[in-house]
Amino acid sequence: MADATTRIVVLRGGLVATTARDDGPVLDLLAPSAVGAGRPEDRWLFLGADGATSYLALALAPATTPSLDEGFAADARSELVATRQWSHLRQIG
Repeated sequence: MADATTRIVVLRGGLVATTARDDGPVLDLLAPSAVGAGRPEDRWLFLGADGATSYLALALAPATTPSLDEGFAADARSELVATRQWSHLRQIG
């Protein structure tokens, strides 16, 4: 996570964090600094590398009790949930 060229996609249930474009949603690839430290290691997935850029996924775990962010843990991750657009992977072009 010390490499600033690493990109992270956030997963939430069956959805991925996306950004809207005119031609449809695209993956919202975040820098490590946007995600923050202290995430449980069992929530990380290595997706691969392309040249010097590594790609990781952060799978957010559902909370045991519902919260304002639709049942996902209301902790430091809640801003990640609240400030993102969410799409099914098949919607991404």
